[in-house]
Amino acid sequence: MFMRNQYILLRILVFVLCISAGNIWSVNAAESRGDTIYNEADNRFQILIQEIDRESQYYSYIPAIDHYLDGLADEGIAKKKKINEQWLTAQNTLKEQLEQVYAEEFAARSEYEERVNECLKENPVNYEGIEEAKAAYDRIFKTCELKAENHRKDYDGKLIALADDLNQTYSELQGKMNQSAADVEAAEDLYHKQSEALEILDQATAEQRQSASGKNLAAAISNVNNALNGTYAETGAFVRLLESLLQYIEVFEKETTSIHVLQENISKGDVYTVNGILLLQNVTEADAAEMLPRGIYIINGRKTLLP
Repeated sequence: MFMRNQYILLRILVFVLCISAGNIWSVNAAESRGDTIYNEADNRFQILIQEIDRESQYYSYIPAIDHYLDGLADEGIAKKKKINEQWLTAQNTLKEQLEQVYAEEFAARSEYEERVNECLKENPVNYEGIEEAKAAYDRIFKTCELKAENHRKDYDGKLIALADDLNQTYSELQGKMNQSAADVEAAEDLYHKQSEALEILDQATAEQRQSASGKNLAAAISNVNNALNGTYAETGAFVRLLESLLQYIEVFEKETTSIHVLQENISKGDVYTVNGILLLQNVTEADAAEMLPRGIYIINGRKTLLP
């Protein structure tokens, strides 16, 4: 009986020392499965936002595309901010819940230690009272442990749902990027083709510019300029504008060539580069076109596009 009591006393003392060393739960929750899943979604989302920002900076010379991409990034950041607020709320809630569980466990532990001390002071030592106190504390401890586990499960569930929301937003932004990819590329081509078309018109005669094809080309250039400096909101808009501009350029160049053909039999002159270097003397434009590569030259004192 004496040995049994000594064993009980030793076991109780060891147990008291263990629980006195500190709380078995961390009030600040370590990274859980929910945290891991959310962080992975968050990192993936941040990479997409960075890609959109880089593309926006690249297309800063095209206001419509720049503003569109900025808008996508802002949309994503705004949604991410709301989701992050919910994440912080979930973290704070878990911390409060664990603090409450800790307080409950701490109170039970203090009561247990007090009861053990009382039993040890009795003469003889009240081993049965110590065992009863330990059994009572064990029950409360297991209840607190279960509560903490359930709180963490609830927290993980909330974070997994938030990660799903973040992934959904990621998919929406990526989808919009994919839908606009052709227009973004077309806008870049439009920017350069617009300059080319302006140069073609600038080298044309007043008669050519006043022709139907000349006016159509000028109107197309104006539409392109307005679109590039306006707001991009319709999928395929820049692709259609590019196709239209290319058609107007082709029609105008064909008409310009036909006018040259009508004049070639009666118009001869010297051919210079735009820098004033003499290339040919007393030739028609048709002859010059056969002998020179496509480009802009000075013929009879005016700039002429040779096909």
